[in-house]
Amino acid sequence: MFEGLTYGKAACYPRPVSEEAAPPDPRVGATLQGRYLILSRLASGAMGVVYKGERVGLGRAVAVKFLHPWIAAQKTFLSRFENEARAMSRLLHPHCVSVIDFGVEGSPYLVMDFVTGRTLRDLMQEGRLSAGRAMRLAQQLLAGLAHAHEQEIVHRDLKPENLILSAEVGLQEHLRILDFGLAKLRDGPAMTAGMAVGTPSYMSPEQSGSAGAIDARTDLYAVGVVLFEMFTGRKPFQSENVGEVILMQRESPPPKLRATAPEASYSVALEALIDKAMSKLPEDRFQSAAELAAALAGTPEGKAALGDVEMPKPAGKPAEAKNLVEKAAKAAKAAMAAVGAVGAAGDGKDRGKPAAPMLTVRQDAKTTIDTVSSVRRRLESAAAPARQFRLAWIGALFVVVALLALLLGRGLRHRGDGTTVAARPGSPPGAPPSAGAAPGAGAAESPQLEQARQMVARGEIEPAIVLLNQVRAQQPDNADAPYLLAMIYFDNRRWPDGLAAAQMAVRKNPGLKADPDLIRGAIRSLASDRGYDRSQTFLRGLGQPAMPFIKEAAARDPSPKVRERASELLGSSGRGWGSRSSSGSVFRR
Repeated sequence: MFEGLTYGKAACYPRPVSEEAAPPDPRVGATLQGRYLILSRLASGAMGVVYKGERVGLGRAVAVKFLHPWIAAQKTFLSRFENEARAMSRLLHPHCVSVIDFGVEGSPYLVMDFVTGRTLRDLMQEGRLSAGRAMRLAQQLLAGLAHAHEQEIVHRDLKPENLILSAEVGLQEHLRILDFGLAKLRDGPAMTAGMAVGTPSYMSPEQSGSAGAIDARTDLYAVGVVLFEMFTGRKPFQSENVGEVILMQRESPPPKLRATAPEASYSVALEALIDKAMSKLPEDRFQSAAELAAALAGTPEGKAALGDVEMPKPAGKPAEAKNLVEKAAKAAKAAMAAVGAVGAAGDGKDRGKPAAPMLTVRQDAKTTIDTVSSVRRRLESAAAPARQFRLAWIGALFVVVALLALLLGRGLRHRGDGTTVAARPGSPPGAPPSAGAAPGAGAAESPQLEQARQMVARGEIEPAIVLLNQVRAQQPDNADAPYLLAMIYFDNRRWPDGLAAAQMAVRKNPGLKADPDLIRGAIRSLASDRGYDRSQTFLRGLGQPAMPFIKEAAARDPSPKVRERASELLGSSGRGWGSRSSSGSVFRR
C-alpha cells in the first residue's frame, strides 16, 4: 500500500525488472489500441507495471502504465479512473508529468510523457544538499504543485521517489512531479477500509485518520518533510516500525532543523518555515503552494539562491547626480515649447525608439509587461483633463529622459516611474473605457515589481513568478502582482495559471475588467482545447468591456479555434453577460 511507482533511467526504478528472472511479457511488441507500440518493460510497483512505448506514426517516446487488475476490480473503479485520468490530463506545466492518453485494454492504462533522469531520492543519497540547490528544487516543486492545486488535483503521495530531475539537454536539474492522482485511485473504499494510503515517512496526520480534510495542505505537509530531508540529509521521523512512524507523524513535533544540522548554520526563519509546513493541523500550515514559495523566497537562504539583490542605484556621487538632474530639469523647460503639438499629431508609435544613435536603451522584453504596473499608470491617467495635454507631457518627459541618458553617457534603465510609458496601439475601434481606480493608486510602488519586470526582460520567468507570488503574499490587497502574473502566464501560454491570476486581479480591482491586455490574454487562452470553457466563463464575467475585443477576435484572430470560440461567446451574449458600462478613457500601453 505504501509503494509508489516511477520510471525513467534505471536509477529511478523502485523495483527494477530482472531480465534473467522475468518471463517473456506478452505486452512487449504489441500495439495498444492501434496507437502505442510497447517497446520494453521498465518497472513494476504497488500500482502496476510501466512500459516504454512509442506513438505509432510519430515515433514519440511515451511511458505506458498498466494498473494491476486487482486494483481495477474495485467497485466503481473504472468511473473513478476515467475521472482522475481526465483531471490529470489538465496538468500542463513544465514541472508536472502530464497524462497524454488513457483507456482500458485488459487493464486500465495511462499514457504519459516519457521522462529520463534520476529521482530526488538518488540525489539525496549523495548527502545533504546545499541550501541554494535545495531552494531551487523546492521552488520548482512548489510551482508545479501550485498549478496542480489550481486544477483541484491533490497528489497525496509526494516523496523524493516521485520527483524526477530530467536529463533533457539544456535543462539543468529540471524537476518534474510524477504520479499525480494515483494515490487517490488506490484510495478506494473496498481496498483501504481502516488502512492509511500513502508513504508513512511523508504522510500527513489527516491521511492516517486525524482530523482534517485531505486537500492542497496535505501536499504541503509532505513538502515540509522533503524540505527537512534535503536540508539535513535525514527524514524527520524514523523507525523500523511503520505504525510508529505514522504515530509520530500524528503526535510528535518535528525535530528542529538547526539542531539536526548545526554545521549548516541555517537561519531561524528557515527553521520556523519548515516547522509551520509540518504543523499537525492543516489550518496551522501554509494555505497554498504560492504562499509557501513566497515564504521560502523571503528567507536568507532563499534570497541568496534566487539572486534577490537590491535595486541598482544611479552611478556617480550624490552631488553629481543632483547636478545632472538640475540640468535635465532646465532642458525640460526648453523641450516643452518644442513638443506642444505631440498630443495632437503624434500617434505614439516611435516614442519607444532611441533618441540618438549614441543612446543605448534596454530592448523591450518579449512580454506584454513593458512597464512596471502599467495598468496603474494607465488608469491613473484617467484623471487628466485632456488626452492631448497628457501626451504632450509624456513626450516632453521622454525628451528629458533621453537628455539625461546622454548626460550620463550610458543607456538609461528606466525605473518604471511613469515618465516613459509608451503607447501600444491595437485596441479595437469603440473599445470600452476603463473604470475604477488603479490597484494601489497613490501608494508607494514595491521595488520588487520592477525587479520582477527586469527578470522577465532577461528571460528569468520562474524567478519572476516566485518574486511576484512573494509580493502577492506580502500585499494581499494589491492587484499589481496578480495582474503581472497573469500577463506572464498568458505570454507563456500557461492558460489555466493566467486565468487564475487574472481572476484574482479582477477580484482585487474590478476596474481591471476593462483592461485591454487582460482581455486579450483571456481571448488568446480560447485556443486551448483543455479548459477553454473556463476562458469563456471568465470573459463573460468581464461583461460589456470585453465585447469589442471578442468581436475583433471572432472576425480577425489568426487562430481558427479562437475565432470559433469567440463567435460562440458572441452567440451567448444575451445570457449571463454583464450590462455595466464604464466611463473614462482607454489608455493603452
